Order: sequence, then C-alpha cells, then structure tokens
Amino acid sequence: MENSVCAFCGSNPKKEESKVVDMVYGAIYLNFDQKYTGRCLYIPHTHHDLFENIDPDLHLKYSKEIFIAANNIKKAMNADLINIATLCNVVRHVHWHIIPRYEDDPNWGNPPWGVYDKRVYNIEPKIVSEKDLEEIKNKIINSFL
Repeated sequence: MENSVCAFCGSNPKKEESKVVDMVYGAIYLNFDQKYTGRCLYIPHTHHDLFENIDPDLHLKYSKEIFIAANNIKKAMNADLINIATLCNVVRHVHWHIIPRYEDDPNWGNPPWGVYDKRVYNIEPKIVSEKDLEEIKNKIINSFL
C-alpha cells in the first residue's frame, strides 16, 4: 500500500488534533471512541502494512514506547487494567490500541469490542464532547511529564 493513501501517514487536521504525545518511534493519539475513557492509539511514524514486516529490533522499540504509554494512561485514567491490541485490518498501517478497562465498564471480563452476542455488548462507539476529549487528553499528557 502506498503511504499516500494511508489514513495514518501524512498529516490531517483531525489526527493532529487528537495527538496526545509524540514519542521517538511513534505517537499516542486519543481514539474518537471513548467507550473506555482514555482509549488511545499508538501509531508508528513509519508505515508498516503488515505486522510481520516490522524489523524485530524496531518492534522492540515500539513495544517499549507502548509499555510506557500504557502505564501512563492507566495511571492518568485510574484504570483497573489495560488491554493492548495490535491491528491493521481497517487502516492498513500497523498500530496498537491502548484500552483502559474499568471494573464497572459495560463489558468487564470480556474483550473490549465484545463477545459475539449483541445482547452483551453494544457495538456503537461512545462519542464524547470536544471539552471531555480535551480533558482526557490533558490528563494523559500530564502523565508523561
């Protein structure tokens, strides 16, 4: 896939607005879906369309940044635990979802995107106000200081 058609490569105003912190090898972005408050993406600066194409040494560097980010997000959001998922099926740019989980969340004990029983999990995203997004973003930014 050409970088020019990748939604994560290059700049776009929405992406830049949601940036929480720039790291050496990637950046943390606040996810638009805040069903799990503080949900973020770690997006590598380098385009990889398949996980298995990432150089192992570079993957270790990504992992270290994800580890740091996940711990900061957990602390900032007072989460009970963190789920981390590597994806590249919707946007063909390998990225990681960092998902704070809370014992009182609607799907505690199950994957964040739910089990395959629609009665258990509502798959609609939770969209919060710009003000709430900014508050969440600032909490996470402050955790990196």
